[in-house]
Amino acid sequence: MDNEVYGIVKIDDQNRITLPEGARTAFDIKPGERLVVMRNEADELVLVKAELFSEE
Repeated sequence: MDNEVYGIVKIDDQNRITLPEGARTAFDIKPGERLVVMRNEADELVLVKAELFSEE
């Protein structure tokens, strides 16, 4: 898979970011959905839909 850049985000005064529309569309992210913020093996920040994790 090729890397795809959706834009640059800025952390606001309340430490929030807004996901670019292209990323929201490509990954079908809707308002109110939960994302897991994690670090991968390559020491990169990654967002993953929470629904992809099992709730055991």
